[in-house]
Amino acid sequence: APDFDALSYTWGENIPAVICCNGHELVVQQNLFQFLKQLASNTDFASPRRHIWIDAICINQADVKEKGRQIPLMKDIYSTASRVLVWLGQAEKGSDLAMDSLEHIITKLEHLPIDAGAAYVGMLGLDIYNPLWPALGHLFRRAWFRRLWVVQEVALGKRIIV
Repeated sequence: APDFDALSYTWGENIPAVICCNGHELVVQQNLFQFLKQLASNTDFASPRRHIWIDAICINQADVKEKGRQIPLMKDIYSTASRVLVWLGQAEKGSDLAMDSLEHIITKLEHLPIDAGAAYVGMLGLDIYNPLWPALGHLFRRAWFRRLWVVQEVALGKRIIV
């Protein structure tokens, strides 16, 4: 099998958009369309030879039997993928600030004792009025974090890219 990535995302609102895939028009939801548009503009990831497994495209959504056969294969798909690409949606409400700050926060938290608790939050250097707090709140309230499937998609992935 060729090297491939797998997408972890939410379908989002039922707002159809049309894409062209291998010379065929396909109707996808707006959230997936936005991901594909973002991917095409990102020179680090855009490659005509790169294969990406996306459920809405790779599984015939009109065929109940096919969907039933594909669900048990999800474990294999996400564990075999070279990378799992996580699409949280378009940037909004400080999400860029939150994403840019998360790596810094995680690095600091890794050096705290396991039982540090809330008393050590001050070690992050963020007071309660820091605009990062609402930005993180908005980020973690996104639909992707409410999907149960993402646990398996991310836990099984070899390399996760958000």
